[in-house]
Formats: sequence, C-alpha cells, structure tokens
Amino acid sequence: MLGIMLYGFYFQVRPPFPFKNIPPAAPPDPDPDPRPTEHVPPTPLAQQADDNMEYDGDDEEGLDPRVRLRSPPNRRSKSDQEKLLHAIVRSYLVHKSLLPKSDEDVGEENHGITHDGTTLPTLPKPPCSPDPAVVAAYQKLLHPGPSRQDPLLLWSKPLTHAWNRQVVTILSKDFVEYAKEKQLVKLVILLGDNVQNPDSIPDKIAEIGSIKQLISSKLDARRMILQKIARRVDAMTDKSMSTAEIAATLEEKRISAKVRSRRSERRKVRFVRRFDIIDEKLHSLAVLQDPEALTFWQSIQKFYALFGPADASSDETEREATNLVSKRVRRKRGSAPLARILQSVNVDRTAKPHPQLPVNIYSPEISPQARKALQAKAPVAIPQVPKVRYDIPMVI
Repeated sequence: MLGIMLYGFYFQVRPPFPFKNIPPAAPPDPDPDPRPTEHVPPTPLAQQADDNMEYDGDDEEGLDPRVRLRSPPNRRSKSDQEKLLHAIVRSYLVHKSLLPKSDEDVGEENHGITHDGTTLPTLPKPPCSPDPAVVAAYQKLLHPGPSRQDPLLLWSKPLTHAWNRQVVTILSKDFVEYAKEKQLVKLVILLGDNVQNPDSIPDKIAEIGSIKQLISSKLDARRMILQKIARRVDAMTDKSMSTAEIAATLEEKRISAKVRSRRSERRKVRFVRRFDIIDEKLHSLAVLQDPEALTFWQSIQKFYALFGPADASSDETEREATNLVSKRVRRKRGSAPLARILQSVNVDRTAKPHPQLPVNIYSPEISPQARKALQAKAPVAIPQVPKVRYDIPMVI
C-alpha cells in the first residue's frame, strides 16, 4: 500500500518534460490582496504538458518542409575600384601559374599530339603540387616552407592547411611589388595620386579590399573546380568508361557551362560594354579630329541614352538554356524519388519592374501627369552608318 501511494504521488508532482522549460516558482506575496478574485478553473494536466513542450509534431501536419519561405541573399554589385582590384589579383595569380589564363586554356593540356598532327584525348592532369614528404617535413618544423619565387599550393588540402596558409601569406606580401612592376597603369587608375607615396600604397589597397581574402577566395574556387573534375573522372572510371568517353563527357560539360556563362554575361554587361565603347571612341584622337566621325558617334551616344535594356529584344542566346527536366533527389530504398523543382513561393526582389501601359489609358482614374508620361515621345533619328566602298584599295 505504501508503494502504491508513493507511485501515485510521483506521477502527480513529476513536472512535464523538458525540465528546462518549467517556469520558476513565483515567490510568495508577503501582502496578499484581501479582495476576492474571480475563480479561474485549473488547466488540465495534458494541456499544461503541451504548453511546456518545446516542439509539437502535430503543428506541422500537412506542411511540406521543402516549400518553406526563404529570404533571397543580399546581392551587392562591386564598385569600379573593386572590379579593377579583382582583375589585378587575378593577373597576379596567373603570373604565379596558380590560375589558368582563361577558361579555354584548361582543356588544352588534356590532349596528346601524335606524329601525324592529330590529337588524342587524355585525362585532365592536376596542377603542380609540392612533394608530400616536403609538406610533412614542414609540419614537423624540419623544412623552411614554400618557395618565395615559385610557391606551390597543396591542391588536395583546404586553404586552412598550414602549408596553404603560408603560401597565401607569401602571395599577399609580394602583391604590392608585382603591382608596381607589372600593373603600374592599373595601379595608377586604382589609387590616383596616392601612388606617389609608396609607403601608403598597401594601406590604400587595404581600404578597397583585403588582398589576403581575395587571393584565398580565388584559389579556393579554383581548388573546388579541380576537385569536382577529379570526382567526375573517378566516378566515370568506376563505370569502366574509356578515356575518350571521359574526355568527351568533360568537354560537353565545359561547353554547356560556357554557354550558361555567356548568356548571363551578355544579359548583365550588354549595355555597359556599349557605353564604354562609345566613350572610348568619343575621346580618341582620330574621332576628335574628324567632325563627321564626331557627329556620328555623338548620335550613337544619344540613341543609346534613350534606348535602354527594357527596349531591346532578345537574341539567340536566350534559347541556349537546357530543357526543363525535373531533377530528382537520390533514390532511397523503398521510397519514391522526390522532385527538386517546386513551385516558386518567393518574389524576385532583384528583378527591376518594367512599367507597362494600363488597360485603358483614357480612364478617369489615370491622372493627367501619368497620361502625359505615357504619351509618345519625340522621334529619335537612327544614326546612319557610312557605306564603305570596296572597289577602292585600302592603304596599309
């Protein structure tokens, strides 16, 4: 009987799980209010347990966790100084043979040349890395570390490795000297009159961006690409694919990536590139000395000042996208694959709104100011390109 009483007492006073969410007991009021209060019915024990619980799985019944709202990332365009600094850092890493000159140069060394001039496909080779024995000796403090003249990155390890950290430190220290010797024109455009004081150049560059961080990000991006290619080669080798088939698959993926990059790049810098060309022509000596050429390029500048991206039609690159195929996650045994392409639930905040004409421009709801803004504008003359006579020989 005593055991039954203790058992019932335990379940009556046992607080609900988890114990950390139990509110602390309020201290007794030394001066209780003598006035009568309204009677409040006690809360059932089951409801008390639910209120003190951190998570209740029944609250998410019928909700798809894959369609949860997620705020888009904050995007910020780089300034002209940041873009120029990125270009100088990339040229510096190309000079140190740590980055390829261009994307086209990546696949050039993946082909062997025979005696008759034909090319044989070969597997991609990783870039030069230090000897593992040298790296092990450096970690044991038995080697001075990477060479200052020709630093080699350990591509198989992340940049947090001791060897790679030392390489990034050496590269960041020698960057200013390289910019003074090889990129002096860009350095003058970047810093202006501050170049005259050599001691202040590192501080002025640090105000624009961290050189160490830029070098680390570019090398890490290159390392991730190399690891992705190596994983693809290993996966295709396990499937008993020949060297020619592996090289053809990698070339196909490289071409598709170039197509996507070209399409996005044209969409971003189409008009920026045109205005740069027009500005360069207007300031060239040959155009300034020729009144007809100056009038021609001024008319082009006026035309494109009124002809914006919203007024331009698409080109053939808009249809270079791959077919919309529903990708699926990895299949689990006993479960059906789940589609990864879901209906969009967010609004693209980065897209600029394109104003369109209302349903009825003469509606009384349209104000006179808005109607005036929607009226047709004055015509702009399209510049006429002068005809070139091909019967006259060119003087070289």
